[in-house]
Amino acid sequence: MPSNAFNINASISCFPTGFTGDCSAVFSFLCEVNTDSTLAPGTTSSGGGGHDDNSDTLCSTRVKNDGNVTATPSLQSCQTVLGLIILECPFGGFGKLSPTDPFTYALALGVSDVPPIP
Repeated sequence: MPSNAFNINASISCFPTGFTGDCSAVFSFLCEVNTDSTLAPGTTSSGGGGHDDNSDTLCSTRVKNDGNVTATPSLQSCQTVLGLIILECPFGGFGKLSPTDPFTYALALGVSDVPPIP
């Protein structure tokens, strides 16, 4: 069953505390940075941060390969998951597009580094 109002079958977990802000103007760019290289199993890519000039928010992303083969994260999956996090999680969060997606995508607001992805 979809975890959101948009009927997208993604699994999203929100950070319980932190900074608030709006990353809607930069998350697509941050996904492009995070999906430009392959990741070995168990490794994490930190796409760094982007500053949303419209909201004066620092937005940071991370991608983790939870799979068992080296692979490249999907730009579309990243944009979908981070878009849902922006809509549903005031402090940021992390999630997967589907249970079979080997990648977990995370977004944090107001900090230069994303907390570790569980």
